[in-house]
Amino acid sequence: MCLNRFTMKRILVPLDGSSTAEQALKLALEEARLHEAELIVLHAMSFPRDLMWLDHLPRPGEWAELARTEAQDYMDRVRSRLSAQVPTRARLESGPPARTIDAV
Repeated sequence: MCLNRFTMKRILVPLDGSSTAEQALKLALEEARLHEAELIVLHAMSFPRDLMWLDHLPRPGEWAELARTEAQDYMDRVRSRLSAQVPTRARLESGPPARTIDAV
């Protein structure tokens, strides 16, 4: 008889909107159900400085705000889809993705 003493309370799932991230989310959802854990979905936003100054893009503040609004909408949709199945928290953070994920 094998007793599993390992229990997860929270599962962090970084999302970037890709199909690969969505696949990882499906696996994380299964684990959250199994362990009765909370899912924390995270989107880390990073803005390349060079792109923010190109003439054909909106002004830097506008571009960042548009991107943030789209990312927030995405995270709200993900949270709504998952929260009926497991406790879910959505976080939208700014900063380099690897550092931001590590900090959460």
